[in-house]
Amino acid sequence: VERRYVAAPFAGPLEECLVEPGDVVQKDQLLARMDGREIRWELAEVQASLNKAIKERNTQVSSREFGSAAITGHEIQRLEQRSELLTFRDASLEIRSPADGVVVSGDHREAEGVPLETGQTLFEIAPLDAMVVEICIPEDDVRHVVEGMNVTIQLDAVPDDTLDATIRCVHPRAELRDGRNVFVAEADILNADGI
Repeated sequence: VERRYVAAPFAGPLEECLVEPGDVVQKDQLLARMDGREIRWELAEVQASLNKAIKERNTQVSSREFGSAAITGHEIQRLEQRSELLTFRDASLEIRSPADGVVVSGDHREAEGVPLETGQTLFEIAPLDAMVVEICIPEDDVRHVVEGMNVTIQLDAVPDDTLDATIRCVHPRAELRDGRNVFVAEADILNADGI
């Protein structure tokens, strides 16, 4: 029913991927870790430049070079903001699950060390408490199906049990599935027991 996407918070190399599709995860569980070496190097450089700029400004103020001190003050503000951004990125190297569920996609174990782009989708997490069943209706029978119709669903994995559901919607356009033209209907089922 619901899917949550986990994206790379910023550009940088992937250090380690800890999950694969099919894994059941808990909210805030560690999914992957980004490599923070470059961030820490840049942060150290920014901190050194910031310390140098503060000393320069203090020298300029004591020498009554107020124009130069004002320019250096702006440089200090720029470096402080850059330092805050890098500190935030350093604290955000761990990528965690936004919800309880199962990892539907995102196998990055082979991509460790590969640079990621900002916003690149890493994982798709689907909570397991409610799910959508897609029902393929042959085009000859679609005229007999309406929204709100009750259906009984039998899963191959649990052949002795049936699930009752209500059709939420029928897609208005036919799709090709398994070599047949079908209309897809969606029905929500609850999965509180985790079957």
